Amino acid sequence: MKNEENNDTLCKALQEWRVSTPLPPRFQEQVWQRIARVEAGATPGLWAMLRHWLETALPRRTATVSYLGVLLAMGLTAGHWHGRQKAAELQDRLSARYVQSVDPYQMPRP
Repeated sequence: MKNEENNDTLCKALQEWRVSTPLPPRFQEQVWQRIARVEAGATPGLWAMLRHWLETALPRRTATVSYLGVLLAMGLTAGHWHGRQKAAELQDRLSARYVQSVDPYQMPRP
């Protein structure tokens, strides 16, 4: 008996309930676009898949930003290190060429 009373009050409350907050801009358009994509079987783009993966793998934005910052710093460090190695190799080759141009009998290094 008490369950039926709760259900009746719930039904009355739900019937009287009105939403006063407006929908986000272009909400219906976005919903229809998503429905059309699903019906067409279109796969989302690379950026959308990457964004979805990041949102599921790293739900907190601060964690995501920190993770990406660490990856960026590691990439910059690796790039700098690789560039310095290439510059040193180039310097060695140019030095050897200079020595050979000054002294043509100088044997090139292997």
